[in-house]
Amino acid sequence: MSYCTKAQVKAYLDIKETEEDKDSLITTLIASSQAFIDEYCGRTFERAEVTEYHRGGSTKIFLEQYPVATSPAVQVWDSWDRLYASTDLVASTDYFIDYDEGIITFDYEIGGSPGAVKVVYTGGPTSVPTPISQACVEIVSRKLKEGPSGGLNVPTRQLPGVGGTVVFAVDALLPQTKVVLDTYRKPGRVA
Repeated sequence: MSYCTKAQVKAYLDIKETEEDKDSLITTLIASSQAFIDEYCGRTFERAEVTEYHRGGSTKIFLEQYPVATSPAVQVWDSWDRLYASTDLVASTDYFIDYDEGIITFDYEIGGSPGAVKVVYTGGPTSVPTPISQACVEIVSRKLKEGPSGGLNVPTRQLPGVGGTVVFAVDALLPQTKVVLDTYRKPGRVA
């Protein structure tokens, strides 16, 4: 599912639906903007079945996709040999799941070696949040209006008395778009 539609972008830019000369470009920009949003936020905004592997060595696991669906049930394996046999399945009474935030809290420290903890669950929102859809429209619109750089200005300045050049990258996100994306960003994600 796309985070926004061609019709939304056209309406935002006041482009008539019958004007089709930029339709292909808009479609491409929607896909690239969606990929950017996913990368920036450290998560996707689509519901899917997910299999993740975690190191463990803690009493908490932070899942990539949230909110987490209550059905089908989350399954967790703690397998030092990474075979994930039925005997490695952790009893659901040994942990608590914060379904909204995607955090599993165990009654004891779990795992410890790389990939020792396997989690299978269904996660992500059932529909794209409206603010994410609007952010996608804004990113696409900016790229459409300002060309391939999408407003990403890269001015250069000479270093006085030293020679050489310094390149400054200016954030291409509109301030209101950045605020929205930061709100949906996965906790602990570094800019």
